[in-house]
Amino acid sequence: MQLNTQSRYALRATLELAREYGKSIPLSKISENQYLSVRYLEQIFAKLKKAGIVESVRGVKGGYYLAKKPEEILVGDVIQIFEEFYPTECLKGRECDLIERCLTKNLWAKLKVNIDEVLFKTTLEDLLK
Repeated sequence: MQLNTQSRYALRATLELAREYGKSIPLSKISENQYLSVRYLEQIFAKLKKAGIVESVRGVKGGYYLAKKPEEILVGDVIQIFEEFYPTECLKGRECDLIERCLTKNLWAKLKVNIDEVLFKTTLEDLLK
């Protein structure tokens, strides 16, 4: 299981905002600090804004800022915008012909619980420490 680039870059970018919490930061600065394309960041930030993770300010001193405090934003909140956390289809509630005799379902369910525990108990603030 590997996270896609958008979710990894979104986390890096939101950590930039968390580090400078209370200030708006232009994408060009985030791009420079994180070695990421401004165009790619624009796509990521459109999704982050739609999800309520970030807000934006226009103008000369414009840029993006976190919509909540870093200690209130969970890593899972950011990543779930770009990823699904299901190791298998059956955990999504999809039907499976083998569900009654599946020997691996408990393993996948346990993996899901552990992934969720890490992602949804870790805040941006935790990562900055």
